[in-house]
Amino acid sequence: MQTILSWLINITLLILAVNVFAFLKALKYLPSFHKWFAFFLTTGLIVQIFAQILSISAINNLPLLHFYTFFEFIFLSLFYQKLLQQIPAKNFGYFIIAICVIIILNTCFIQSLFSFNSIAKTITHAAYIGYALFYFFGRIKSGSVFMNLINSAVLIYYSGSLFIFMFTNILTYFEELIPYYDYLWISNALLYLIFQLIVLYGLWKTVYRPMKFSP
Repeated sequence: MQTILSWLINITLLILAVNVFAFLKALKYLPSFHKWFAFFLTTGLIVQIFAQILSISAINNLPLLHFYTFFEFIFLSLFYQKLLQQIPAKNFGYFIIAICVIIILNTCFIQSLFSFNSIAKTITHAAYIGYALFYFFGRIKSGSVFMNLINSAVLIYYSGSLFIFMFTNILTYFEELIPYYDYLWISNALLYLIFQLIVLYGLWKTVYRPMKFSP
């Protein structure tokens, strides 16, 4: 199981690196607010690399998860703030600040840097699902193919990941089910791989393929 998980993580890391490079290169062809998604991907790549290094060195890498959760939320929220124009920017800003405060308080007083921040993860994942659903109901017909693909990737990954986090918490109450933990983390890694593949496909289909065939 650990071998499968390791392979999935390494393959996903490679695709994430390609996505970061391709996305940063494509920014000049995309609306300016896409920079927030590029920052989100870049932060993910940096955290994944350092997490792998710490894991190999047998050092607790959970503090990186707290760091990533905070900046992941900021970058994805700022990205969707520009997309979901039906929501007043001021109200969206208040929401972002409120969740950031909750994430910080959770780390300081409830789930320390060296523990899994399941509360913050559950809250932020629920927010991303809400963003994606708002987009589908309000903008999907007028949205670009690229944005529809990105939004689909967000909805698929974070919906599945939220279910996995919640189910993981349930398993802690049943010792006989703990061996199934690995299956859940493999499922989560597979979902993240699918997320990165959809992003890569979106970049190829809407940015790089048209460039290749343009005169």
